[in-house]
Amino acid sequence: MKNQYLIIIFILLGFVGCVPNDSDGPRPSDVFVKFYGLGSNEAIDIVRTSTGEIIVLAQNTVNGVSDFYLLKTDEGGNEIASRIIDLADGSDDHPKRLKPIGEDEFIIVGYIQSEDEETGIDHFTGVWAKINSDLEIISNGSPGGNGFNFMDSLIAVDIVKTSDAAETFVLLGHSSVATRRYAGDQTPAGEFQIYMGKVDDQDSVYWQKSHGYSGNESALSIFELENRGFLVVGSTRAVLDEYTGTNLYIFETNEFGTADEGALVTGIPGADPTGDDIPYTVKKSSLGYSIVGSTEDAATGASRGFHLAVSPSGQLIDNSVSVLYNDFGFECVATTFSRTLNNELMVLGYMENFLINQGEGGGSTTKNEEILVMRVSPILGRLEGFDQNYGTTVGSDQAVGAITLPDGDVLVAATIDFGSGTTMVGLLRLNANGELRD
Repeated sequence: MKNQYLIIIFILLGFVGCVPNDSDGPRPSDVFVKFYGLGSNEAIDIVRTSTGEIIVLAQNTVNGVSDFYLLKTDEGGNEIASRIIDLADGSDDHPKRLKPIGEDEFIIVGYIQSEDEETGIDHFTGVWAKINSDLEIISNGSPGGNGFNFMDSLIAVDIVKTSDAAETFVLLGHSSVATRRYAGDQTPAGEFQIYMGKVDDQDSVYWQKSHGYSGNESALSIFELENRGFLVVGSTRAVLDEYTGTNLYIFETNEFGTADEGALVTGIPGADPTGDDIPYTVKKSSLGYSIVGSTEDAATGASRGFHLAVSPSGQLIDNSVSVLYNDFGFECVATTFSRTLNNELMVLGYMENFLINQGEGGGSTTKNEEILVMRVSPILGRLEGFDQNYGTTVGSDQAVGAITLPDGDVLVAATIDFGSGTTMVGLLRLNANGELRD
């Protein structure tokens, strides 16, 4: 069922303009919506090659075991190549990031999760590898690991290529074991802290540092700065001022991974200060960095997407915070975004389960999660204009990655749920108004 338009009526895509409904959606043959994969699949990330081809990083699960899944298409969504990468027999392999590092070279980062047979405790191993545009592994990693490099006791989530003359990288993740704590950290056993390690493709480790407080910390993204230091974005359970729960944790380090004292720990201004604030995607912007994620109302459990802009040094930009309410007041989560040619943000995510009216005398129907599209100013938050949602009628669908194409369209990688345990990688092409392209 690869590379096909959705043609079966009971999984007809719904299109929403002003009011959620199922009656005025586009015909599947009129829109750019394509699907890939066998078994259960989850889209993770998306990049574009210099020749216009698309590479999607995904996770494929068969018989309860997960592996890395790489997919390559042309801009028309026609599949060119794909491969499954099994890093360890019987383990769950979790891809986390795919990013360009050079001329048609990319890097994959993720981790292996396996259960100790004697203790039943999960063990984590961070992994990373370089690939080319033909989906070939070009790393010099472990011979028995398909060319991947390994870092024991680590949930690896991101990596950045440094500006060093020699090819080196800084690996980012989080770990709960004492052997992954450095510089005198005193966090009790069982709590996660953020890990940074400078490595190369020859198994050399130049330095290792950890960062955090007395509560769980999770890493998300890392960027190299002009001064060769690094900016790290993650989250923490540390309490600051009125903010409790999970908060954003943003800090800057020097080139050796040592942090300064200007770390930002904050909830989302305008949201419930006691709720959990979870960042999902961070990208560079003209102002510094844009972050989107989900903030929770602790009393009701309702989720709202958020957008937050920070300076190049990781500090809040005035008037940059916006809790993202869609037109209908439904719960929503912002998971990814791409910058449009007009310097706006096309923010995507999903609406959680909601009710729609069926018209006069028709009652209402509960809908599953659907892909949500909003246009957001990088400074002021939500713009007036559009608020669209798309999805199947039988499962929960989520946008997870997006890139802007040279013609201004936005290509979205999504996880599409067909029910009965079948999920596929989806590609949707949207115009500047968030409408599905043909």
